[in-house]
Amino acid sequence: MQAMNTDQVRELLKAACQKPMTQRAVAKHLGVFPSYICDVLKGNRTPSKKILDFLGLERSFDYRPKNKD
Repeated sequence: MQAMNTDQVRELLKAACQKPMTQRAVAKHLGVFPSYICDVLKGNRTPSKKILDFLGLERSFDYRPKNKD
């Protein structure tokens, strides 16, 4: 799987919160407040390790060469 940006992770979470599961059901499954799921979906918070684990993802960091302008 190719690296994803935060917006793509939010889209995966949004899809996971569709029927048969809801935002509330996902929150309960993860042991977090539904408002947290909502905040992540709105872009107000970053996805936690619990959410990333649920989606089968992990956080990683890349290093790239600086532009030499």
